[in-house]
Amino acid sequence: MAEVLVPGVGSLLFLAHALTKILEWLMHFFAHLSGVGSDHRLGQVMDDLRSGLLTRTDPEERAAGVFVWQVIANAIFSSMQADLDYDAISYAVMDRHDYLDKSCNVNVDSIEVFFDATDPMLVGFIDALLAHESWQEWQGKAFVGYVSMRFTGQTRALLGMSRHPLTCAVEVAGLKDVAGTTELIDFAMQMSLNRNLRCILHWGQRNEADATTTEDRFGDGAHPTGGDLGAWRKALAVLTDGGRLDGFSSAFTRKTGLEVE
Repeated sequence: MAEVLVPGVGSLLFLAHALTKILEWLMHFFAHLSGVGSDHRLGQVMDDLRSGLLTRTDPEERAAGVFVWQVIANAIFSSMQADLDYDAISYAVMDRHDYLDKSCNVNVDSIEVFFDATDPMLVGFIDALLAHESWQEWQGKAFVGYVSMRFTGQTRALLGMSRHPLTCAVEVAGLKDVAGTTELIDFAMQMSLNRNLRCILHWGQRNEADATTTEDRFGDGAHPTGGDLGAWRKALAVLTDGGRLDGFSSAFTRKTGLEVE
């Protein structure tokens, strides 16, 4: 009788050995963590976990580490997204933020990017983010946070971000303590500034647009003083006496072109 070979058995044995090594490290990690106390932020703990799981030199252990990292990160994030039941002032309830919590959420980075919900570039943007995260986890870094999609109607504000009948806002937010969070948001920022995407950054979050980008998104490409941006600048000129009064001026408005021309 011919010998029957089962493909992949050797690989499974290597993976089982790698998972055993990962489990041993996790036991030491959590034992150490139990004696640390509550001085560490969640992001700091997650970064230590990332370093131990994703920076291994052995290929099998690295693969096992990526798998275990994704399981643990997903479980922690899911627990933090559970339903909340508490009493607070209106704005604290609406944004679901615990303003008394000084340990977990104080060191964050985020951007929000607005797309025409019917634009295929929206799907391309999301796919690119996921692909970049998958790649960087194999390089030893990882994003800890969320990428959300929120759909809105069209705004009447001249420089409002929701400029389409159906707009999709993609928010990318994470803990800056973890090596990989800022890198993913940097990547998202670079994409959002690409003229081919035709997307708009949230004015109130991290926004690296310059005057050229603002004119491209809100004005007439051939005549920057036209379009909605032109109407904004005309109204601002009235309020500021042609720019003489600088109460509405800041380094940000000057960088992004929100000034009287």
